[in-house]
Amino acid sequence: MVVTASTLALIVALRVLLNAGFRMVYPFLPSLQAAFGLSTATLSLILSLRSLLGVTTPVWAAAAQRSRRRGMALGLVLFSLGMAAGYMRPDAWGVAVALLLSAVAKLTFDPALHAYLGDRVPFRQRGTVVAIAEMAWSLSFFLGMPVLGWALGRWGWPSVFAGLAVLGLAGWLGLLRGLPADQVGSSAAGPSEIYRLWGHLLRLPTAWALLITGLAATAANEVVVLIFGLWLEAQYHVTLVGLGSAAALVGVAELLGEVLTATVTDRLGKGRSVQWGLLANSAAMVGLLAAHRFGQLAFALAALFAFFLTFEFTLVSGIPWASGLLPARYRAAVMGFFVAAVSLGRALGDALAPNLYARGFGWVVLAGLALNGLALFMRARVVLAEAPDEP
Repeated sequence: MVVTASTLALIVALRVLLNAGFRMVYPFLPSLQAAFGLSTATLSLILSLRSLLGVTTPVWAAAAQRSRRRGMALGLVLFSLGMAAGYMRPDAWGVAVALLLSAVAKLTFDPALHAYLGDRVPFRQRGTVVAIAEMAWSLSFFLGMPVLGWALGRWGWPSVFAGLAVLGLAGWLGLLRGLPADQVGSSAAGPSEIYRLWGHLLRLPTAWALLITGLAATAANEVVVLIFGLWLEAQYHVTLVGLGSAAALVGVAELLGEVLTATVTDRLGKGRSVQWGLLANSAAMVGLLAAHRFGQLAFALAALFAFFLTFEFTLVSGIPWASGLLPARYRAAVMGFFVAAVSLGRALGDALAPNLYARGFGWVVLAGLALNGLALFMRARVVLAEAPDEP
């Protein structure tokens, strides 16, 4: 293993920032709507467009083909530009630019990061290291959302956008100072080569299975994630500060999911971990349906806790699993392919959630269960190049 503790700490800190900016719309959806006069349908459209940007991953991932650090640095710059747009134009257009560029920032930063880890960590240990890096996802809720909820209540959305823009630039400087320059090699592919590789991947049944698994599992999660803030406010009258606290609880659940991945996934097997994660996530969805029926806030929060824990375990186990699909020289392109699948799943979930929720929360859960069933079916059809015998 050639990734030091200080490097991992820097990576986690930067991703906490990026993920907080990307995810803040979910728990504070009612506040965002009120501040900018946006309907749920309009925000859903913006978020669907944001997720559809995943198909452009090769364009952004190309920055990491010759230098992983360069790809991560570009992601931080794009994040700052997006947050600055939200500050400079405190209207629907500014919000749209901020949310869309937050996605492009992740599409640039994340494949570069996972390619960086894949270059330095052997496959048998990759699940543990990826899980540590992915703790930034949960920490963005556990640490970021209570702070953002407090800041929103005190200063409002424009000031929050400005603060995030400044932090993004500080992170860019920290990355350049804290991460050594790297050079992967002159034979690395550009966007056109990556798209050609995607064309080759889409002729492989196992790649289609990976694509559909990631897409369906993420869509199942997204239909719940998009509306859980609205659901808590409508059914239990949870306040803005309360939504921040609920988001912190979600962060704890996700952190435990990542710890579970770090300790279990490499031992259990990455593909088997994805399978068990999907089954447990489906059970948590049934718990959400029961909580809705009986109207108990404590039961609802417990079910949400289980839901986010199990999905995080599933997705984080899926990242090193996907990294073994093809030989190492294709790794950045394959990780971009997987990120695109996850992004398309988010787009599908964002498009479905408002209409499902309008018909009733039960329809949201039933759709999630059906999508998880599809993900389970396709997961069994993925065969890895690095570990073909792993179930």
